[in-house]
Amino acid sequence: MDNKVLTNFRDHPSLRYDDPQSVFKIDDKVYLISEDVVRQILPAHIAHTNIGEPYAKLVRLYFLFAGDNTVKLEYSHEECIDFAPEHEEALRELLC
Repeated sequence: MDNKVLTNFRDHPSLRYDDPQSVFKIDDKVYLISEDVVRQILPAHIAHTNIGEPYAKLVRLYFLFAGDNTVKLEYSHEECIDFAPEHEEALRELLC
């Protein structure tokens, strides 16, 4: 998945003004671009959503922010981003 940028799901009228969030992988490290800030993340797992429109059948990537030495990983709060179903295979590659 190197050099492929995946952008979060925003293809619904209620989400069109949400900030775009993108993930990409370089040299086995995964990064998140959010609000014009790039941060390394540690992908944890993915899951399917089914919580009603517009979130039905999306793929949710759960992750932790990397490099936060002040918090032990086992106590860190997982973050998540929703992606369109066609990105599932590429998201699974992030976990490898």
